[in-house]
Amino acid sequence: MTEQWKQIDGFPDYMVSDEGRIWSKTRIIKRPSGNYLRRGCFMKGIDDTHGYLILGIKNKNHITKKVKIHRLVAKTFLKNPHNKREVNHINGIKTDNRKSNLEWMTSKENKIHAWNIGLYKKQDRSKLSGENNPTSKFTENQVREIRRIYGQGGISQKSLGKLYNTSQAQIYYIVNRITWKNIEEDENVRLQRKV
Repeated sequence: MTEQWKQIDGFPDYMVSDEGRIWSKTRIIKRPSGNYLRRGCFMKGIDDTHGYLILGIKNKNHITKKVKIHRLVAKTFLKNPHNKREVNHINGIKTDNRKSNLEWMTSKENKIHAWNIGLYKKQDRSKLSGENNPTSKFTENQVREIRRIYGQGGISQKSLGKLYNTSQAQIYYIVNRITWKNIEEDENVRLQRKV
């Protein structure tokens, strides 16, 4: 079967094929220094850091938009009678943007498919907890210190928040063991709390 090409809706200078290829049409480019002819060419997508291929193309108002190639192919060649929002890669390969490898799905259907073909792997959450979490503001020693200082009394949660450059709410969560539950308290703090 021969490759089919169609105009990309809203992007008059580009075409997309059912094989997942993008063609930039030959056109005259107007510049203050003069006009020049830009020859047509195939465009290569780049990885969007999630494995999908994206590229920048200019819409009819000459504004550059970043678009995902698989979505362009799906919108152009696949019917979507139930208005599903996600495009699934049937074989799980995110760079295989052929029409025959794409289908419209709901988010739930897409996740189930990813699980069934082994794209989701069970994660060891302990590797991302506590100070191993890249978004963590505290170390385990700082958490112990906050609990120890607060347990001794004489300083408010708000003042501790200022001292550690965080909110009073974060201090509340730490001292009441809502967060950082896995961190054992010093024996002295436990004894002071009982007294």
